[in-house]
Amino acid sequence: MRISLHVEDECKEFPAYPTLLSPEKLDTLISLLTGSKRPLIVSGGGVNRSCAGPQVTELAERLNIPVCTTMTGQGTMPDDHRLAVGVVGDNGFHPHANWALEHADFVLFVGSRMGSVVTIGWTFPKITLNKRVAQIDIDPEIMANNYENVVSVQGDAGLVLQRLIDMVAADRDAGRTREWVDELNDLRANFWANAEVLLNSEATPLRPERAVRCFNEALELYGRPAHIYSDAGTPTPHMTRFLTLKDRRTRLAIPRAFGGLGSALPATAGAWFADKERRPIGMFGDGSFGMSLGELETLVRLQVLAILLLFDNGTFGWIKGLHRLKGHNQCFGVDFTPPRGQAIAEAFDVRAWTATNSEELDAALAKAFAHADGPCLIDIHVESIADRVPPVYSWLTKRGKDPLSIEADEVRYF
Repeated sequence: MRISLHVEDECKEFPAYPTLLSPEKLDTLISLLTGSKRPLIVSGGGVNRSCAGPQVTELAERLNIPVCTTMTGQGTMPDDHRLAVGVVGDNGFHPHANWALEHADFVLFVGSRMGSVVTIGWTFPKITLNKRVAQIDIDPEIMANNYENVVSVQGDAGLVLQRLIDMVAADRDAGRTREWVDELNDLRANFWANAEVLLNSEATPLRPERAVRCFNEALELYGRPAHIYSDAGTPTPHMTRFLTLKDRRTRLAIPRAFGGLGSALPATAGAWFADKERRPIGMFGDGSFGMSLGELETLVRLQVLAILLLFDNGTFGWIKGLHRLKGHNQCFGVDFTPPRGQAIAEAFDVRAWTATNSEELDAALAKAFAHADGPCLIDIHVESIADRVPPVYSWLTKRGKDPLSIEADEVRYF
């Protein structure tokens, strides 16, 4: 038995200690996956760490089973794959993905702790008599902590999934789930069609959704893999919801431990030395920038080819949004003088630009991806998530909105 490690553009194999997989549990999983009318796979961050995206994809294709991801599982399979439904959970979710989680008759979580963000405070999926949940994870301590699993399989995601693949005939008839997959694809198509009004908005200040559209187009035009690191705050819900990854080698990482403010900028240095074949891209708000801007000197000194995107609006947007969500418009300790990001970067000899609208952002992104002489930064003057409710399930629910609606509704706090 061997285990995979992601190195550069491929998974290289290394010897691993034997893992005892119960044949009875694997048989039960296969029976549930092949016997359910509306099965669903939820791929978590453990799948990316195991480099098991190809195994998830192959199993899903053989059995014609749709796949959702957690926010840390994004990139498991290309977003334009016919079985890639979207992101589940609370923060930056896709409504059709959460709808799938609620309407599936069997859900297999792979490499996910099934924590509070993924399950929206342990309310999704609701356990009913026609709902069954199973879990594959390498950590035995988290098995069935939050749900009464019908079966729990401990092991590396890639190894367990490969065993399941070997148990399924390659020519198996997948027509059983065709109606389920078609229904989810219709919902997905409707969501993206409705989202166009937000993604193409030229309102001022620059909308976060429009900034994501600009970034999507620049990344696709770049045509090479990247490592994207996003801090909590403005980038998180909008990138999780609207970022489209079509290159399997590109990854998005968002630290979920206590917010992780200040981590994305220095993370680009570590990412660069771990894999220089992928362009490191750091995304952070101005509050986060203030915590770690001294790392610009490190990036310059080490000539790290990082692209840094500063979402600049003069506030700790997430905390201010929470204040307003609770009905307090007199917010405390969340506003500050917006930094002159371009001037600060240039003081460290970092090439920098400022963007206040989509045209300026398109031009700056083109220059940033073409820049090959050390780090560069774009100071993006963007609307705060304290001005409009971001795509966060629990926040929309608190505002009395249907979070599963696919309509492109602008939700205000007051």
